[in-house]
Amino acid sequence: MRKTKYARALEHLEWDVVIIIFSILLALLLVEVGVFERFLSFAQGLDLVAAFIAGIFFTSTFTIAPATIAFVEIGTTANMIPVSIAGALGAVCGDMIIFLFIRDTIMEDLKTVLRKRNYHKIIAFTHGGIMRWLSPVIGALIIASPLPDEFGLTIMGMSKMRSIYLIPIAFVMNFLGIWAVISIATAL
Repeated sequence: MRKTKYARALEHLEWDVVIIIFSILLALLLVEVGVFERFLSFAQGLDLVAAFIAGIFFTSTFTIAPATIAFVEIGTTANMIPVSIAGALGAVCGDMIIFLFIRDTIMEDLKTVLRKRNYHKIIAFTHGGIMRWLSPVIGALIIASPLPDEFGLTIMGMSKMRSIYLIPIAFVMNFLGIWAVISIATAL
């Protein structure tokens, strides 16, 4: 028996939730076991490599705290501009993984489920009018803020933003966020 598009979308959303839960548990395990602390001690002298890897973890709700601590540690001994650039490049990689997962997987399945439930007004609102242009701006501001990037990337994914536009926006916003964290930490 063939499944309907709605049933397949629901099944995909269930798997997406399983993957997200697994990712959360893995991130918590890595923090609990002290992987980030060990990495920082191992990467002494390799500041830009450490900043790049910390940048990848700077994008997630569950790893932003250790990544921020890593940037503070690296930024106090190294030049903050190259560290911010390397961190921003890593954060763009992390953001792209999250963005593509949200945009290509979750949003398509969610739209199918929402259409079936007559939530087409929500979809129309996020894809048309001023929200089509305002959503990327809101998402970019969230990426630059201390808030986890997932929120901003979800908003950008809902607006059907293309990856080619996300990369420079994510780079600049993450650079500013990382630079601000290091600047504030060194000023104190």
